[in-house]
Amino acid sequence: MLGCSCGLWGCWPLRTVITVTPETVTWSSFRQPFRKEWGELPMGPYVFTRPAYEAALAEPLRLTEDPLVVPPRTTR
Repeated sequence: MLGCSCGLWGCWPLRTVITVTPETVTWSSFRQPFRKEWGELPMGPYVFTRPAYEAALAEPLRLTEDPLVVPPRTTR
Protein backbone atom coordinates (compact mmCIF):
# COMPACT_ATOMS: atom_id res chain seq x y z
CA MET A 1 0.00 0.00 0.00
CA LEU A 2 2.68 2.47 1.02
CA GLY A 3 6.45 2.31 0.98
CA CYS A 4 9.22 4.35 2.54
CA SER A 5 10.41 7.53 0.82
CA CYS A 6 13.79 5.79 0.33
CA GLY A 7 12.16 3.93 -2.57
CA LEU A 8 12.68 0.38 -1.28
CA TRP A 9 9.34 -1.44 -1.06
CA GLY A 10 10.51 -3.63 1.79
CA CYS A 11 11.53 -0.65 3.96
CA TRP A 12 8.82 -0.17 6.59
CA PRO A 13 5.81 -0.77 4.35
CA LEU A 14 2.20 -0.19 5.28
CA ARG A 15 0.09 -3.14 4.21
CA THR A 16 -3.66 -3.39 3.81
CA VAL A 17 -6.35 -5.68 2.49
CA ILE A 18 -7.91 -4.35 -0.72
CA THR A 19 -11.37 -5.71 -1.47
CA VAL A 20 -12.87 -5.07 -4.90
CA THR A 21 -16.54 -5.45 -5.84
CA PRO A 22 -18.26 -4.32 -9.03
CA GLU A 23 -19.28 -1.09 -7.23
CA THR A 24 -16.56 -0.35 -4.66
CA VAL A 25 -12.90 -0.71 -3.65
CA THR A 26 -12.25 -0.94 0.10
CA TRP A 27 -8.96 -0.58 1.98
CA SER A 28 -9.02 -2.22 5.44
CA SER A 29 -6.92 -4.11 8.00
CA PHE A 30 -3.89 -1.80 7.93
CA ARG A 31 -0.71 -3.32 9.38
CA GLN A 32 3.00 -2.60 9.66
CA PRO A 33 4.60 -6.04 9.17
CA PHE A 34 7.79 -5.27 11.12
CA ARG A 35 5.75 -4.37 14.22
CA LYS A 36 3.50 -7.39 14.64
CA GLU A 37 2.84 -6.34 18.25
CA TRP A 38 0.96 -3.28 16.92
CA GLY A 39 -1.65 -5.57 15.37
CA GLU A 40 -4.21 -3.99 13.09
CA LEU A 41 -3.81 -0.22 13.07
CA PRO A 42 -6.82 1.92 14.12
CA MET A 43 -7.57 3.43 10.73
CA GLY A 44 -10.11 2.86 7.98
CA PRO A 45 -11.81 1.15 6.40
CA TYR A 46 -11.77 3.49 3.41
CA VAL A 47 -14.37 2.85 0.71
CA PHE A 48 -14.13 4.31 -2.81
CA THR A 49 -16.53 4.01 -5.71
CA ARG A 50 -14.93 1.71 -8.23
CA PRO A 51 -15.24 4.09 -11.23
CA ALA A 52 -13.55 6.93 -9.28
CA TYR A 53 -10.85 4.58 -7.98
CA GLU A 54 -10.05 3.26 -11.45
CA ALA A 55 -10.02 6.80 -12.87
CA ALA A 56 -7.53 7.89 -10.18
CA LEU A 57 -5.27 4.94 -11.01
CA ALA A 58 -5.49 5.70 -14.73
CA GLU A 59 -4.29 9.29 -14.21
CA PRO A 60 -2.19 9.50 -11.04
CA LEU A 61 -1.26 12.86 -9.56
CA ARG A 62 2.41 13.52 -10.34
CA LEU A 63 4.18 15.56 -7.68
CA THR A 64 7.03 17.87 -8.64
CA GLU A 65 8.60 17.63 -5.17
CA ASP A 66 8.83 14.97 -2.46
CA PRO A 67 6.17 15.96 0.12
CA LEU A 68 8.18 14.30 2.91
CA VAL A 69 11.27 16.46 2.49
CA VAL A 70 11.46 19.21 5.07
CA PRO A 71 12.55 22.47 3.43
CA PRO A 72 15.68 24.11 4.86
CA ARG A 73 15.11 26.91 7.35
CA THR A 74 15.35 30.38 5.98
CA THR A 75 17.19 33.10 7.83
CA ARG A 76 15.51 36.37 8.68
